[in-house]
Amino acid sequence: MFKKRKIGFIEVQNENISFVSLGRDGTWHYLESIPLMDTFDGENPAVNISEKFKDHDFPLLITPDFWFGNARYPFRSHSSKIIRSFLSRKLASEFPQASRIKDFFSYEVVKNQKGEQEIAANFLQEPRAFELYQFLIRNNIRPLRISSPALLWNERLKKRVDNFNQIGTGLIYLFDSRCSLYFYFRGNFLFSRVIALPEFQGDDIPQFEIITYEMNQSIYHFSQRTKTDLERIFLYSGREIETHQLSEMLGREVRTLPSGPERRASLINQSVIIPVSDPDEILEPLRLPGVSNREAVNEIEWKKIQAIGIIIGLILLTILGLEFSFLTGVRDRETLSISAAPEDPTQSINRYNEALDVLLNKAGEKDPMDIVGRLAESLPENILIESIAATTDPAPAVSLSGVIKAYGADDFGNSLRSLIEKVNINIPAQK
Repeated sequence: MFKKRKIGFIEVQNENISFVSLGRDGTWHYLESIPLMDTFDGENPAVNISEKFKDHDFPLLITPDFWFGNARYPFRSHSSKIIRSFLSRKLASEFPQASRIKDFFSYEVVKNQKGEQEIAANFLQEPRAFELYQFLIRNNIRPLRISSPALLWNERLKKRVDNFNQIGTGLIYLFDSRCSLYFYFRGNFLFSRVIALPEFQGDDIPQFEIITYEMNQSIYHFSQRTKTDLERIFLYSGREIETHQLSEMLGREVRTLPSGPERRASLINQSVIIPVSDPDEILEPLRLPGVSNREAVNEIEWKKIQAIGIIIGLILLTILGLEFSFLTGVRDRETLSISAAPEDPTQSINRYNEALDVLLNKAGEKDPMDIVGRLAESLPENILIESIAATTDPAPAVSLSGVIKAYGADDFGNSLRSLIEKVNINIPAQK
């Protein structure tokens, strides 16, 4: 039996790469963290984790937001092949330092403010991302999806915020001394900022002052990029916060983000909110926002096609085998039926005539009509006599002409045998 592998994901944070696993208690737990520098490509890699995590699957890799880039390009075609070809050439020319950018991008067809079609693309632009990916491949770990906190929150906001795809939205993500600011426009991630805050000492004001300053700077940047104002701001925090204070300081309404099923990941001396909610999402990472290595995805899709082909082949083989067994059984039964079938009807008739002659001869001087009556009693129900002729000269004889109603050779033979048996009973031989 195959051993079920444990599910988890990988997170790049604070120049470390951390391996996170789903525990039996239903929460995410950090297994181990190693310096990001140790994963860079080289002739003698500093670490080898292939054996350490051989019982785990890590289909999702979460990188810092700035490792991703996003851009919009006017484009009229709806053909996915044409769009992918265009983006491959466009991104490779605009980001020559990202050697494999053409293999790590995703896109969405959107409308701009004028109603014109555009391609909104997300892509890996950080060279270290490709080096990290190669390190994982060397250690038999192949993430199927690469995402970032901003992209994962993008999906959460789509599900929780009304009209998210039509307006500009800001998110303040606050947990202890960690704070990230995320900005989205018309349903797509625009930019983010990570700011350092003083430790929480029971008073929110020191942290709110820094958040207010950074938010004002970011709102101005948002307006410059989108030519519109930021319409809504939400706050998500690991502790209970009254948003009215922050709203007064910022001069804009700040709302608490509607709650969701985020899980907390436990780490010694530290707790963070992981923007991955449902473990089932990890099992189907390609449904999460982000990018994937096209070669890996094509390989997986081809393996699925092969697996489906094998299954279909086995099903057809099973059906053909059952059909062969059925036909063989039918053939054997027919062979057995033929071998066990009664003798030829002509032979039975001849035997009947011979027996009748013997009986009539042995009957001697008996009344022919008495013999006819006994013969009539011997007839099976499916034999209809049409005519009878009895003579005594030169020798006693009875001739019968009729019809046998039979459903095949077997039934015909059985009727004749029944007639002979009854004749033997009703007209016993004289001793």
